[in-house]
Parts: sequence; structure tokens; C-alpha cells
Amino acid sequence: MDLDSKYIKITNFLQKKVHRTSFPNPTVFSLIVESDKKFSLNRIVSFGFTQKGGRPHAEALAISEVKFLKNRIYTLYSTLEPCCHEGRDESCVEKIIKSNIQRVVFSLKDPDKRVNGKGKNKLERNGLKVKYHEFDDESQNPYKGYILNRKSNRPKVTLKVGCSIDSKIAV
Repeated sequence: MDLDSKYIKITNFLQKKVHRTSFPNPTVFSLIVESDKKFSLNRIVSFGFTQKGGRPHAEALAISEVKFLKNRIYTLYSTLEPCCHEGRDESCVEKIIKSNIQRVVFSLKDPDKRVNGKGKNKLERNGLKVKYHEFDDESQNPYKGYILNRKSNRPKVTLKVGCSIDSKIAV
């Protein structure tokens, strides 16, 4: 297993632990990994997840906790593409560009029309190496409701019904 797959699997696993805690924003989990020039020594130096109410974002929180060193390569791993639109705060893409992060790896492209590949493109235009590393169900399952909402403009609804053996529902 390559290094990027290893850390993306970790972010996807940890995202499930904090899933549904950041309404109205999707819950995102990010890791920052510090590596030497040969990628032989790697260590997680920071992490963050989207907080209650949607602020601060996972990437911004992870960046704020890192003391960047010279002669090191920093990679940000995230479960969702970093946002590139301005809102209540500076976008995560702008914070990543201003930091000492050289690589960004994320597992799911954001279906929000304000982002949807624009974050990836902006990072690449600013000289960062970006890798879109999607896993099938592992990365999409926690975001199925969010994806449905952004693509079809409707909520994901689950109905649970109790009925008898002969398929009758009591009133």
C-alpha cells in the first residue's frame, strides 16, 4: 500500500468517528503529515475535523496547529475537496496556499457547485501537487446525503416502518 492510500484510509476511518457533528456543513476530517525529502520518515503532526456549526473547517483547524519546519515536505490529507469559496472566513484553499503545505490529497470531489473541482484547480495553479484519490464506497458512504442534496437539491430520507408478518401496518 502506498503512503497516500494509507493516510487517506486513516482520514476516512476517523471521519466516521465524528460523522454528523458539523451540521449544516458536511463533516470533513483532515491530517497533516510531515515527511523528509525521501518520504522515508513520515509522521502525523496535526489533524482537524469540521466543528459544530460548520466552523472552523477541518483543513483550517489542522493548519493552525502545525509548526512548519524547513527542509520538510508537508502533505494535507482530507476526506473532501478543500473549499475555495469565500464565506464567513477565508477559504481553505487560500489557507493551504499561504501555509507551507506542498501536497494535497483528498478522497472525494466536492459536489457543491461553488467548489466541484475548482479547489483542486486553484491549488494546482499555485504550484501545489494535488492528488484526487477516490475510494468507492469507503469515501462516499458518509457523504451520500450531502451528495444527493447538492446534486438533486433534496434531502436523503430514511423511512422505518413496523409491520406485521402479513404486511399490515397498525394505526
